[in-house]
Formats: sequence, structure tokens, C-alpha cells
Amino acid sequence: TEEALADAVANGGYIVLGDDITLAETLEIAAGKEVSLNLNGKTITAPEANGYVVYNEGGKLTIEGDGVVNGVVYTEGSQTIINGGTFNPLNGGAYVLLNSKGTLTINQATINGGTSYPVYSYDAGNKLVINDATINATFGCVNAYGLDGEVEINGGTFQMTGVQGKTSHIAYFSNVDATINGGTFKKIGDINMSAAGGGGICAIYGANLTIKGGEFAGDYTDVYNWSGTNADGRAVSISITGGTYKFNPTPSLLAAGYKVVAADGKYVVVAE
Repeated sequence: TEEALADAVANGGYIVLGDDITLAETLEIAAGKEVSLNLNGKTITAPEANGYVVYNEGGKLTIEGDGVVNGVVYTEGSQTIINGGTFNPLNGGAYVLLNSKGTLTINQATINGGTSYPVYSYDAGNKLVINDATINATFGCVNAYGLDGEVEINGGTFQMTGVQGKTSHIAYFSNVDATINGGTFKKIGDINMSAAGGGGICAIYGANLTIKGGEFAGDYTDVYNWSGTNADGRAVSISITGGTYKFNPTPSLLAAGYKVVAADGKYVVVAE
């Protein structure tokens, strides 16, 4: 029951979901509590009133196993680990995994987007790690910003269709240090995103972006420096040392000692 689940979450520990549950109230994890929730092939759905499944405010939350989460999992100044499962916005809403000033790790989960970026990591000191996840989005896949923020992407599939008349990106990095070690990043469908790097990887307002590998197929370009400085005056920095691209990367984005070679209709960054 919902009451039993709420009590178990309040007490902390390992919880196995026994039935599908639609919540009337958002689950809350208090500071210092550790909760592991095994979805066990079941579905948990957020309250219609606010669309949030759980608030993790100072605790440690692990969600694991096959199953479905409909609604927002919110992390604030705490740690959340996602190990598998499918995550959807409630009723096609904006967000799915929100991380404010905390650490969010996503391992081999499937995240489906709604009207905004389904994975959203923000505010000072936030950290986002994605390992072999699949993100299917309309508007865009990942948005990360905030002073001293960190992003690390280690494989996975990131694809977006775009919204007509809107500029959005597969990944949007602002004022964070972001590293892409691998993964497939694609703009799919027929909607034209040909403005401000739409449908690609975007760095803006002092972001420090390093790309070491991956396959990139944007709509306007694959990697885009939208320029701008952060509050400390740091300019955007992009360094590419690997990867395969639909569009020929701008030479200024390549790290020293690297070049582009054309192969099979694509562009590959290799050491000189």
C-alpha cells in the first residue's frame, strides 16, 4: 500500500515494490536516511497534484530493477543512483530526473522526455554521471548548468526529435565542466533545428567541454560553441580528442595534436 511504502521510505533500508502504486503524496527522504527501492517490475506513479514521485533532500536514494517510474525524481544536495528501470514524465510533463546541488548517477536506465530536458542538473556544485543510459527526448536530452558543476557521460544513446520553432539541443552545458567519453548522440525526425546549434551538443556561458569519443549526428552542427562567459569571466572552452561526426568539426574545437579525417561519409577525430 502507499502507507506502507511511505513508512518504509521514512525508516530507510531496502524496499521491494510489491504492487503498482499511484501516490497521493510525494515520498520524502530525510537527511541522513539511506533508501534502496527495487521496482521489481512494478510501476510507481506520482501524484497528479505536483508530478513528483520522491524528494531526496539530504539522504541517499537508490532506485533499481526493472519497472516504471512516472513522474519526477528530485535530488537536492544529496545523492541519487539510478540502476535500470524506465522513467517517464507524468502526463508528458517537463522533467524526469532533477538534480539541484547534489550527485545524480544514471546507470543503464531508459529515460523518456516530455516538454523539456528530462535530465536536468543545476545549481552550484551539482554532479551528473551517465553510464550507458538511453534518453529518448522531444525537446532535448540533458541540460546541466551551475558554477563548479560536473558532468561525465560514459556511453549510451541520446536522441531527440526537436520541437518546431524551438531551439534545443541533445545536450546543453552552461558553466559546468563536462566530459563525453562515449555514446551515440542523434537528432532524429524531420523537424528542422537549423539555428544556434540546435539538435547538437551546445556549450555556453563558461562551460568547459571535453569530447574524447562518441558518435554525433546533429541537425545544424554536431558541437556548437554558443560563447558567453560565466560570472567569473571564464569563456567557453571546447576540446575534442576523439569521436565520429556527421559534420566536419570546426578546427578551433580540436585539441592540439589532433586532426579530422574523412571516412565513409563521416568525419573522425584522430591524433596527428
